[in-house]
Amino acid sequence: STAESAQNTAESAQNTAESAQNTAESAQNTAESAQNTNVSDLRVRLSRLEGRIDALEKHLLKSVSEQNSVQTSTTQDLKDSRDAWRSLEKGMSTSRVRSILGEPDRIRVTLLEYWEYFVGTPIGYPGTVRFRKGFVTSWAEPRHLP
Repeated sequence: STAESAQNTAESAQNTAESAQNTAESAQNTAESAQNTNVSDLRVRLSRLEGRIDALEKHLLKSVSEQNSVQTSTTQDLKDSRDAWRSLEKGMSTSRVRSILGEPDRIRVTLLEYWEYFVGTPIGYPGTVRFRKGFVTSWAEPRHLP
């Protein structure tokens, strides 16, 4: 009877071990399934985010392009404006002149720096702003301002 009791205890322990092993395998399968679901969910989220980034980049490029277009036409109008040229003053910085007339069509550097602005076509007499050490010393309006 002690032998039977020991055998029953051993069988019970073996059953408990097998049950624990089955539970561990089940838990591992559940974890793997959850991990696969998480990876799948992350892939879907990543795909959606990449789509949003693409849309935002397209929108940004369109906005920058439109802004540059407006800025270019405004700058063109400024250098063709008699009022803009007449607002220049001796001693102005290059950045201030750039904000008034826009980017020069050509820059020449000798002892002084000359910025040239063509009105219409680059033929004829451009407007010229002369700088010494980064500041306006003199200027001449284009001959054919509207």
